[in-house]
Amino acid sequence: MFELIGYIILFVLSFYVITKAADYFIDESATIGKRFGMSKLMIGLTIVSIGTSLPEMITSLGSIMFYGQFMPILLLELLWEVILLIFYLHLVFF
Repeated sequence: MFELIGYIILFVLSFYVITKAADYFIDESATIGKRFGMSKLMIGLTIVSIGTSLPEMITSLGSIMFYGQFMPILLLELLWEVILLIFYLHLVFF
């Protein structure tokens, strides 16, 4: 019973820390982007692209480290996302 309460407390604390870290990351990313003269759209697209690509990258690296297997489909998905992001940015800004 006490073990379950400990896990619940750990979950709530972890959720709080992750939420605060995400807020800090977005605020600081916006500040850095403004210093470089980036538009709000460009800052938002960059944050979204990092947020969508990072879990796939971690999954691919985890499969290599723990199982010794390389998943090329994940690498191709990451490459495709980067190519699409560059294409869209080129359409919007040039």
